[in-house]
Amino acid sequence: MFPQKQMADYKVFTDVPADLPEDIVKKHDLGILHFTFSIDGKDYVGNDEMSVAEFYARLRKGSMAKTSQVTENLIRAGFEPALKAGFDIFMLAFSSGLSASCANMYRIAEDLENEYPGRKIIIIDTLCASLGQGLFVLKALEQKEKGLSMTGLRDWVEANKLHVVHLVVADDLFHLKRGGRISAAAAIAGSALNVKPIIHLDDTGHLTAIKKARGKKPALDKLVDMMAEQIGDWENSFFAISHADDLESAKYLETAVKKRFGIKHCIINYIGTVIGAHTGPGTIALFFMGDYR
Repeated sequence: MFPQKQMADYKVFTDVPADLPEDIVKKHDLGILHFTFSIDGKDYVGNDEMSVAEFYARLRKGSMAKTSQVTENLIRAGFEPALKAGFDIFMLAFSSGLSASCANMYRIAEDLENEYPGRKIIIIDTLCASLGQGLFVLKALEQKEKGLSMTGLRDWVEANKLHVVHLVVADDLFHLKRGGRISAAAAIAGSALNVKPIIHLDDTGHLTAIKKARGKKPALDKLVDMMAEQIGDWENSFFAISHADDLESAKYLETAVKKRFGIKHCIINYIGTVIGAHTGPGTIALFFMGDYR
């Protein structure tokens, strides 16, 4: 019923927390699984009904957003058209340290393989997020386009995923406080002193505070210094920056990185609703390949 395909005849998927621009998604025919979020008591899927800019405007006015795991219906809606067309699936999933969605995908993938005999589904926990995940997806697509098989790509991804560096400057301490991530006293003291926490995604895919700086631009400059410490000899033909509705800071960081390292290409995009619901407005994140996280 479902014909066998050549080894390279597979489709790469990721999920919406990868925060990749739509033009890049279309260029690479990348499959996307969507998450749901709710704000002010209403549920949304993706950004079709509410722009990311409006989402952050509401957060700044005091609204709190919640996110849900990718559902079985959304996973099936994403995967099944490719399976019916005879493609195998290679899924690069949002960090298990930040969501249980990846675990759900393993279970549903097993069911789908039984329902579509001859088709293969590989689920990878990238331990990445936002455009760190997006950058890694693009690196994986480069390998696929060179002719790497699914199993070859799986081995490459597993060998390299902990070299995707995620460096984040948190801006809205009161949003972190409302979300229960820091105490009210810490939010008040940090805001009064203009302290900006610097966070990274660790080897288990969890967000961890590692440094701090006083003032946003000094914090961004610190990210560039950290990049110099971690980048090593890794090939970085491009790097990525995501922002929670603060394009000015993203551009400042882009200029600083290009000046310091001579990297010509940068992908800039919003931190989407899934991650933005937890980080709040004003957050800036820098992503590149390096020796360690």
